[in-house]
Amino acid sequence: MTTKFFIIAFLFYPWSVEDKPHLVINKAIYFNEYSQCIYVLEENREGLQESVLSKYPMATEAHLNCMDLETADKMRKEIINEEDT
Repeated sequence: MTTKFFIIAFLFYPWSVEDKPHLVINKAIYFNEYSQCIYVLEENREGLQESVLSKYPMATEAHLNCMDLETADKMRKEIINEEDT
């Protein structure tokens, strides 16, 4: 199975605990190579960030990055586990 890369939004809300983000993944757009994802992200970062913040207006910040779903899922689980402790 080929690894797919996605642009992941790390959203921060006023009520976020200890600056732990909420992860949002648009699975409709993916890239076969990490370098492709980074290129698209860097070329369109401003517009993508504005789009994410308009879709999630309660978010105070959005940080965008490229990663595969396995890594994003591990990060999400770590964030959830840290909130439970």
